[in-house]
Amino acid sequence: MKRLVTVIIPVHNAAAFLKRGVECVTQQSFAISHPNLWEMILVNDGSTDNSGELCDYYAAKYPNNVRVVHQKNSGVGKARNVALELAQGEYVNFLDADDFYDEGYLADFADVVSQVQVDLVVQGYRNFPIDEPEHRHFLRSEFYNHGQLGQFYCDLKRDYLFFTPIAKFFKRSILHNHHIQFIEGLHYFEDYLFNLEFMRYVNSAATIGVPYYNYVQHEGDRLGRKYTNPSVIADISKRIFEQSQLLPYKSPEQYELDCKEYYSALLHAVSHCIKGGNGIKEAYRYACLLFKSIEFYGHKTAFVATDFRLRLLMLGNSSLWLTLLMFLRSKNNYVFRI
Repeated sequence: MKRLVTVIIPVHNAAAFLKRGVECVTQQSFAISHPNLWEMILVNDGSTDNSGELCDYYAAKYPNNVRVVHQKNSGVGKARNVALELAQGEYVNFLDADDFYDEGYLADFADVVSQVQVDLVVQGYRNFPIDEPEHRHFLRSEFYNHGQLGQFYCDLKRDYLFFTPIAKFFKRSILHNHHIQFIEGLHYFEDYLFNLEFMRYVNSAATIGVPYYNYVQHEGDRLGRKYTNPSVIADISKRIFEQSQLLPYKSPEQYELDCKEYYSALLHAVSHCIKGGNGIKEAYRYACLLFKSIEFYGHKTAFVATDFRLRLLMLGNSSLWLTLLMFLRSKNNYVFRI
């Protein structure tokens, strides 16, 4: 019997969480009652703890459902790509080893695709252990035909559901036929680029209005974001913007969202120049790029309207003003935070 879904879990030094991650799938009521409809691929990405042994344990415990790949440490992108090559399910689903799904996520997915064949199914996620409304991201249950995909795209972006492959079921034939993979070695919005490439070939989609996926927040996660080279931020955000314009559905709302997202990324490039010690001259260069992009692509008013602090930063359309103000902000953190 053909597998309905392949669950892919990259594993790197995740021994403390792996039991919960694996068993949140194997103990799903759907998995127990339909053992021939699912499979799991664990990719041990050069772990130095006992994650590899745990992977082997689960492969032995569920020999008809769980497979293991052991590889040298090559990154999450490579781990996912290796598993994609081996996947046999009609759909592919991703789970990070330290996260977990709630009961019902497979059953609800199977129910949706039994009603209508779609290319992409999107569920919701919530931050764990913080379970508050503002930390839940999901859309109401809905089917989208090709003519509605522009609205679908905008809805996903607005509710922070577009940027990651988690809580999604991708039609594997699209991934295979169009050679869609994760960019290996890239650690900035590589998931976003993967999703964008996939969306170019989507003709129908569905959402499930339940935040089944638990995105685990570890102590220290919110102490500060990792530093990213400003050139990477600028280059990848431009690539995302340009790739977004290749989607087969277009709307003024979509274009406005894409512009605001690109401008925000360039603003972060300015901020990272200052925080990372690249120098005020380098920060000014990206500020100039920001204003040049706004002049070319438009939607300055919509961008500035997203945050009252932007009105001060963009005052007078001056790259120098913006750079100096952000530099002062770095020295006097009480001014405002970007």
